[in-house]
Amino acid sequence: MAGLLAWAADVVKAGSQSNEEDDPNSIPIVFTGEQQKYVQELDLKAASLSRVIQDLRQRLPPPDISQRLPHLHAHSLASNAALALQLNAHSATWLLNSWLKFLFWYLKSGSLESGYM
Repeated sequence: MAGLLAWAADVVKAGSQSNEEDDPNSIPIVFTGEQQKYVQELDLKAASLSRVIQDLRQRLPPPDISQRLPHLHAHSLASNAALALQLNAHSATWLLNSWLKFLFWYLKSGSLESGYM
């Protein structure tokens, strides 16, 4: 609760251009020593969290790269599919070529005349 009050006081202080001492409507906020210590701890945690957030933001790729990532993924999938088709076609061609070589060897050897087929 003290942190919330400190935050509200900072917001009000930052939003007002006049000095609080000159403003008759200002309400002074008085913290106990324990509350003041708690507020300082919260300020340290907030500063640490702010640094962590800044570090994480610096690690993010620029917006133009992150917008292209789905396109790159789709392009990668399409490339993989094309390579798979090419490999299958090559394998089929190799197999057909092997069978044709065997058939030509078989015909050339004269095995048809001897009745092995």
